Amino acid sequence: MNSGGDSDTTGNDTTGNGNGNGNGNGNGNGNGNGNGNNMTVAPPPTGVLTDVAPGLARILCPNPSPFTLHGTWTYVIGDLARADAGLAVVDPGPADEGHIAALLDAVPAERITHVIITHTHRDHSPGAAILERHTRAPTLALGPHGMGRTLVDDDFVIGADADFIPDRVLADGETIAGDGWSLECLHTPGHAANHLCMANPDAGWLLVGDHLMAWSTTIISPPDGHLGDFLASCQRIRARPERTLWPAHGDPIHDKETLIDKLVAHREQRLQAILDAVAAGNPGIEALVQVVYRDIDARMYPAAARSLLASIIYLEDQGRLRRHCTDGQVSWSTAN
Repeated sequence: MNSGGDSDTTGNDTTGNGNGNGNGNGNGNGNGNGNGNNMTVAPPPTGVLTDVAPGLARILCPNPSPFTLHGTWTYVIGDLARADAGLAVVDPGPADEGHIAALLDAVPAERITHVIITHTHRDHSPGAAILERHTRAPTLALGPHGMGRTLVDDDFVIGADADFIPDRVLADGETIAGDGWSLECLHTPGHAANHLCMANPDAGWLLVGDHLMAWSTTIISPPDGHLGDFLASCQRIRARPERTLWPAHGDPIHDKETLIDKLVAHREQRLQAILDAVAAGNPGIEALVQVVYRDIDARMYPAAARSLLASIIYLEDQGRLRRHCTDGQVSWSTAN
């Protein structure tokens, strides 16, 4: 699932550890632990392309929500100062004509040589179809939604962009190159099976899509999302040399080790809370949500249930929970 213009499509975990000032309207209740990564106090302007790092600029789409913070950042890669230099656009955003028009006001269509998608959720990839009408640039991604897997859970379609098919399928470790720029592709599943991060080791920055944010944790919604994959991808990013992470929502991350360590600890706390709640006699999803996520707004329970299910599947995989099905009702028990 993902963020996007719809309030019921969520890209980020309703448990939100905040990792910022702790009081954002972010992906969940934004109850921040604080990790030294300060969340923007005032919403940044939309429709304005701003240089943020060597070879990197970004423009904000006006799709704020409790799940996207101020909106989706569309990134532009390359040398903006060189009128003849080709540029890459990363995550054109939702199907928002005004956002694409603002992007093309700042970047002439003929300069766009690549359109790269971090993952196929509705606040990231549908804008590619609009952009395609103005430029001949191919779309690049790790694959269509689900990476070719059969996703039988109907709930997954809430935030999915099942219509997007990339012109070119990327591979993990592949290098994309343009006029004076290059990016290393990193397959980072967890939030989505086809989630892609892109590294510029020379400039010292990494585009992380929805995998990490400075203001909230990320929702992991099965079957496309997988907690085990997410944690492994976090460690892969942690081991990278790049010092600055640029997410699709919110501010940059300058201390990835602290953020990731707090994030992993937060997830472990949730896992233990689930085990404790099951052991205390709360065997079903509905009861578990109300116990484990009692600190959040009840309106967020449906999204919390998706993250809860991802955690339960992870605990099942580890042999720490057992699933039972009686008269069509699913419940769980602890394994010891």
